[in-house]
Amino acid sequence: MSIIKMYATAAASTTLVSASIDIQKDGLIYCVTLGVSAAEAGAVSLSGNAIGELSFASVPSFTTHDVRSSICQVAAQFMGFTTTPGLGLPSVPLCVLSAVEIPVAAGERIFLHLQNNISTLDGSTAIAYLFIRDGLDRTPIRRRA
Repeated sequence: MSIIKMYATAAASTTLVSASIDIQKDGLIYCVTLGVSAAEAGAVSLSGNAIGELSFASVPSFTTHDVRSSICQVAAQFMGFTTTPGLGLPSVPLCVLSAVEIPVAAGERIFLHLQNNISTLDGSTAIAYLFIRDGLDRTPIRRRA
């Protein structure tokens, strides 16, 4: 079994970042976690958010319907206080997919996409864990975008 951690951080001004890993051996992803956090300091807005997506595609599909390459997506919402700039609590939502069987092939690439969706957002972070059963004999199907 392999456990892979993926990490991405994005700065302000609607930044989009991606991190990627290559699968080392044929296997099955049987559990995935994805968490995203957002922080906003010095702003008086009532909405700031960040979106994270774990995907087989090199380009995110945050707002696209019927996508076959996306594994999971989560968004973090920040609510600030309009009377006191910089105060408020960030949200840290977590997506957990367990008891899944997603076939992966050696050399296949997985991407973690992260985007801030408001210019006053100071930064966001996405952390994903992949739990993979290695060494399977069957060949996974080819991914479709």
